[in-house]
Amino acid sequence: MYLQIKKHFNILITFRTIMAALFFMTWLIIGGGISCQSQEPSSSAPAVNEPTTTDEQPATPAVIEVTIEGFAFKPAEITIAAGSTVTWQNNDSVIHIVTAQDKLFDSGSLSNGNTFSYTFEQKGTFEYYCAVHPYMKGRVIIE
Repeated sequence: MYLQIKKHFNILITFRTIMAALFFMTWLIIGGGISCQSQEPSSSAPAVNEPTTTDEQPATPAVIEVTIEGFAFKPAEITIAAGSTVTWQNNDSVIHIVTAQDKLFDSGSLSNGNTFSYTFEQKGTFEYYCAVHPYMKGRVIIE
């Protein structure tokens, strides 16, 4: 009986070791590992397609593009008018998932070249991140 228990225990340990190795390899493949790509320092200059608003004129809804590249959202923060649509495009070679902190939106898996759009109707600040790479963060401010 002892030998049977020991044999089953050894099989269980081997199975757990294999599963842990598979999990780790999958994590590395989907981009959880260390990236060799360098990230450019963020610029305080507004993006070319970012709308500008002043106190003198009401902000008008627009379509804004956020690029996902170098394991970062570019620009990482945008200020837009209510009713505007933000489109995220993945230019990285790995999958990213754009997810709101409050779960208001979620893109699902975006592979290279794919896009996801969301229209912001309510004023406020909306934080988001990449569900695959949680250190990737962004913010949409709706005025």
